[in-house]
Amino acid sequence: MATLPNFLSCLRLLLIPIMLVLAWGESPRLFLSCLIVSIVTDAFDGFIARRFKATSELGARLDSWADLGTYLALPFCLWWLRPEVIRAEAAFLMAAISSYLAAVLVGFAKYRR
Repeated sequence: MATLPNFLSCLRLLLIPIMLVLAWGESPRLFLSCLIVSIVTDAFDGFIARRFKATSELGARLDSWADLGTYLALPFCLWWLRPEVIRAEAAFLMAAISSYLAAVLVGFAKYRR
């Protein structure tokens, strides 16, 4: 179903490899610009879907995959751009990533999606 919220989620999915390449290539400003676009479109896709009754199962899955991909890519991007931050905050970052993944796995186990 081609809707604006689904388009925004697909855009977020396409931004993941771009952010990885930008971080690997040490382009922090471009990386940050892409990350901001990703965050803003994440906020808008759900709002638009609910506001205009354009929610769908496909849209929910696209949004979840875009969230998961973005959150999994961020530690790598941060490592390439600012390894000293990762070293200093490693325990906190591992706890945050583990908490997120645990919630996703519980959701998959409980709802089979």
